[in-house]
Amino acid sequence: MENQKLVVEKCIDDIEDRVGGVFNDLKAFVYIRNNSLQHKEENIGGGNIVIALSLFSCLNLLAKVHYCTVRPDKFEDDGSCKDETASFLYFMKNIQKSGLDLGLPDSGDALQLIWNGFRNWLAHRLTVQPGKQVITFNFDVGTQNSVQESLDYAKQHKVFEDSDNDGRNWVVNCDALLARLPEIVEITVNQLRDSSKLNTELLLNVIGVEYP
Repeated sequence: MENQKLVVEKCIDDIEDRVGGVFNDLKAFVYIRNNSLQHKEENIGGGNIVIALSLFSCLNLLAKVHYCTVRPDKFEDDGSCKDETASFLYFMKNIQKSGLDLGLPDSGDALQLIWNGFRNWLAHRLTVQPGKQVITFNFDVGTQNSVQESLDYAKQHKVFEDSDNDGRNWVVNCDALLARLPEIVEITVNQLRDSSKLNTELLLNVIGVEYP
């Protein structure tokens, strides 16, 4: 048991370090927009695509971590997930059940459309599927809000919205998702700590860390 706890805490430290690094990196784009630095002569953008791609990469990692604790049969011995879409569906439904409302649908078909249209398109085409959108806020510069105050404002908005109420064309608010990322990590690591049965070798392989 002590050995399992050691592995779990090592994995949690690594998860929090990686996702925390992404979180801090992406806050730079909030600062840029908060201070009206985007689209200047140097053509500094607002980070929409980079934020979306990075956030969905984080969700992908967290989803596989959770999925391997409940469905280890869905992974190869080297930690490769046999169906990353299925892991995302399972994870997002779990997040919703945990009480964190991201505005996601109950339908697995709609969740699959979200995963394919955002994560897969971003990862392979550097854009989102036609009919879907990623958005960020243009913050009111006059308020001189801090980055944290801007993220607190973003928390008041939905992460996912069905733009046409047809279950197909979704909008993801990157700032709202960024603001919720620490909560998503917290839910994931708490459930990891509470898992009574773990294949620790598989978990290490999924995350890509050496045995502590």
